Amino acid sequence: MNTDKQEEDKAAQETRSSEDLLARLKCIREKLLGLRKGPSSTSKEMGRLWREVSEIVRALAVVRSSAGSSEDSADVIGGFGAESPEAVIEDIVPMFLQFWSLRGKVSENMYPVYVKLAKNKHILEQLLQTGLFTKALLKDIEQQLESIERTMHSFSSDRPSQTARTSVTGTGNSTGRNLDARYSLLESKLVACQSILGELKELLGTISPFLLPIHARLVEIKHDLQQLLARRSAHAFSLAEVQMLQDELLEIDSARIDGSYLGKDGSVLPGQATVIWLMEQCYEDTHELLALREAIDGENPLRPIYESLVRIRTKLDHLEKVYRYTFRCDDLVPVQEELGEIDNQRVDGKFIDSTGQIPEGQAVLHFLLHKCYRIVYKIQSMTEPVSESLLPIYNQLMTLRKCFLELRRWKVKLAMRDLTMYQIKLAIIDNKRVDGKFVGNDGEVPEGQGILHELLSECYHLQAELQQNSEEIDDDDFDDSEEQEDEEDEGTDA
Repeated sequence: MNTDKQEEDKAAQETRSSEDLLARLKCIREKLLGLRKGPSSTSKEMGRLWREVSEIVRALAVVRSSAGSSEDSADVIGGFGAESPEAVIEDIVPMFLQFWSLRGKVSENMYPVYVKLAKNKHILEQLLQTGLFTKALLKDIEQQLESIERTMHSFSSDRPSQTARTSVTGTGNSTGRNLDARYSLLESKLVACQSILGELKELLGTISPFLLPIHARLVEIKHDLQQLLARRSAHAFSLAEVQMLQDELLEIDSARIDGSYLGKDGSVLPGQATVIWLMEQCYEDTHELLALREAIDGENPLRPIYESLVRIRTKLDHLEKVYRYTFRCDDLVPVQEELGEIDNQRVDGKFIDSTGQIPEGQAVLHFLLHKCYRIVYKIQSMTEPVSESLLPIYNQLMTLRKCFLELRRWKVKLAMRDLTMYQIKLAIIDNKRVDGKFVGNDGEVPEGQGILHELLSECYHLQAELQQNSEEIDDDDFDDSEEQEDEEDEGTDA
């Protein structure tokens, strides 16, 4: 109990510290905006503010390291409403660079280079989040980053030497050290862009070359569908536009045999999950567009139900996007009760009017109802607490999931005996279910069923994907390949 209390106190202290740093950064931003508006902005004042920003960045690094992993630090530092310290720093740094470039303190190209890097980083993060990227798009971004890197190399002649940096002491003579920090900002942002780009290329590398054209076309279709959905009006697009994209999806889907895309030798091609998931997303978008075309209005007796479902759907979308990290399952109860009341109005699966007739608009109502249920389930999966009695199973599944993701990331090909070990482990966990549920020592069904079942399903999926991508190889070949990989790693580290 004392340990838990100490951890809670430490987390609270880190949060307060981060909030203080965020407040200081906002104050600096306001001062910079004031200096830009007036003629009184001096190098001395800007230098003082820059040193303060540098101190805050170092303090944030301490908070980040004390929070443990980088993932934890993102929550500690970035969980304050719409803005995080990093977001404010993104606003501040360009002001400094613009000021210095206008006064010849740094290369005039430094400010536009920083802006380009910030833009590319934002694009790459969006691509990683949505999964809507192609080989051609990544190649284009890679060329842009290479061009930016060449421009940055031209700054090297202006960069202070190591001797100059180490010989400077005292706060009044720290020009060389502060100037070098400006170059480090660009370098760190470039490295961040290259890291995300590398991760995206690795993800794309898990897809078979035979499936890449299909994947690329699905990305294009997804973009087209999103543009139609962005209009949010049934009168803003034609039914023919949707049907044309739907027909193309059906043609792509028809290339599957028994639900899978097969190679010439009849083997299941790697990257199935990514391609099929994207295709299902496209199907869902077409269904939503068709539902928009069937909007219920006028004197239709089902119009109140339609408007209620549209309102609930909008609310759930907002909850999922804005409050996904601060949401509690109890907040969903009123929404679930309202959906239950609507669902109970159906008779033999149909919505009827006061005379017992079945009015038009059944398809759109069923789509909206099921869509709302899916969003509710998705939010529950993200927020559902795990009972203490189920934590050992939760931790085992999280460890397995992390292991599978690392193996997939590095495209490790396992021998069948190693895959069998994972299969046995998953089977042991799966066999702990009673009537499809994980039960506690007292025989009760504790909280956390949804997230455990989702994790178990994901682990099975990842294990199956690894099995598809691995080959039958004997022990000697496997040992040789491990030695070769070790040599390559040593060469890379060198």
